Amino acid sequence: MLPDRGQNLSTTSVQRLPQPMGYQRRERKKERERMQMWNSLFGDVHLYESIGQTQSDQGVTITVTKVYADQGRTVIAYDIASAQANRSFLLGSYDVKSPTAQKQEVLTATHCDAPQNGVAHCYMLQPAFLVPAGATTLALTLDVHQLVETGKANTALAGHWHFSFTVPFHHENRRDIPDPIHGESL
Repeated sequence: MLPDRGQNLSTTSVQRLPQPMGYQRRERKKERERMQMWNSLFGDVHLYESIGQTQSDQGVTITVTKVYADQGRTVIAYDIASAQANRSFLLGSYDVKSPTAQKQEVLTATHCDAPQNGVAHCYMLQPAFLVPAGATTLALTLDVHQLVETGKANTALAGHWHFSFTVPFHHENRRDIPDPIHGESL
């Protein structure tokens, strides 16, 4: 049923029909492929919440792949892919926001592996959010405003890549989550 013109689309509910077996097999295959692309240096893939949100702008696609949040840090893993395999990018300007307050500390970093086949696997490290003891999830928004092309020119590329997701919040400060590039603890 289509909503009336005056009806708020964000409150319209959609009933999902059962998917055929072929669809379910394809989805399981996609998940296995995503797991194979996972950089094992990130640690146990099951610690992270799978996100799989993709946004494209200016010929560059960013995919938020996994997120982990606890009392010590927030880690957002993502891929950056260019339509032109010989171009690679890093985040230039971005915001990570939540309705929940964030710790005020200097714990912000982004790291990327060298691009392979036009895709760079990256992660960002952010300060933890102050999630109340009874809450089990954390709502986050990542807005990327600008990318920087790596190489000789370091050219800035303005655009808008918007992601919004909710992840489990771990009421602990895990020390066994390794840096995916250097292998040291985050």
